[in-house]
Amino acid sequence: MPRSTDTEIVPTAAAGELSTELVDTMSRARTYARNSRSKRTLDAYASDWKMFTKWCRRHQLSPLPAEPVTVVLYFTQLAEGTAFPDEKEPFARRPSTIRRHAATIAVAHRLAKTVSPIDEEEVQAVLLGITKTLGGAPKKKTAAVREIVTDMVHSIDEEVSAPGIAIRNRAIVLVGFGGALRRSEIVGLDVEHVEFRPRGMILTIVESKTDKERKGQTVLINKSEHADLCPMRSLQAWLRELPVSSGAIFRSLSRRNKMQRLSGETVANVIKDAASNLKLNPDAFGGHSLRSGHVTTAVRDGTRIDVVQKQTRHKVLQTLLEYLEREGSWDDNSSKGII
Repeated sequence: MPRSTDTEIVPTAAAGELSTELVDTMSRARTYARNSRSKRTLDAYASDWKMFTKWCRRHQLSPLPAEPVTVVLYFTQLAEGTAFPDEKEPFARRPSTIRRHAATIAVAHRLAKTVSPIDEEEVQAVLLGITKTLGGAPKKKTAAVREIVTDMVHSIDEEVSAPGIAIRNRAIVLVGFGGALRRSEIVGLDVEHVEFRPRGMILTIVESKTDKERKGQTVLINKSEHADLCPMRSLQAWLRELPVSSGAIFRSLSRRNKMQRLSGETVANVIKDAASNLKLNPDAFGGHSLRSGHVTTAVRDGTRIDVVQKQTRHKVLQTLLEYLEREGSWDDNSSKGII
């Protein structure tokens, strides 16, 4: 989002109205305002706004304030995959992604103290039509259950040529699966967030989708009796490879982005690559496959749903139940033995 609006949630006082002390206080107030949104949300806003302004420049249209017809045309091209023909592989955006772009544009206009075009009837009609035409429900990724995770870990050992990357990727898969973590939680882990105990390890999740106030959440991962599949041992092996003792755990080893914190997209690619190694459809897997795989495996093994909910930290049980794969529901199904 534009520099003039990305942080100005707190209104600016006219010059000369505030004392030096209050100017300093205003600066801290702006910091608090920025922290009201997660870094992931702000990054998504910034990325979406950059795309929208790029599209507007190409068509010589104003992004701020934007006319309703501008966003209508933009959303239509996003839905049809024609918005950015210069992309290496142009693709159509999903309805959920387009709604996120709409939220970004609305926030930019609200912070700029101008009327948002998103509220206009014609814009809402196009958004609704895109959802009804293309489908509103996101495609669920295939759950990486225990058997798949086991094969993925072994495939990483065999297929990844660089030893350091293999150790890192194996830890990503096992920690994500063992902890039922979201991909953002995996890459958000710092060395300081891990405590090793005799029976396993304790992770502190500093920022999470279900912890908007950043109170912190605790996740326990038991030590596995299978050394080659143990999340704790795999993470310890990776930490021994790291030349640092603090900060991000999962980092890039590429020459271009040496030692930078990995992105959630990289986690998804690790899972996709491992699935591809197993001759599975990589498009069916993603970062969330580890989390849904944990849920599916645990319930299949007979773990009580409240115990699973404690691990996943879902506030709403129905959301957790939606993670379960159809294959895990045959025993708890009213059609069993009905005829």
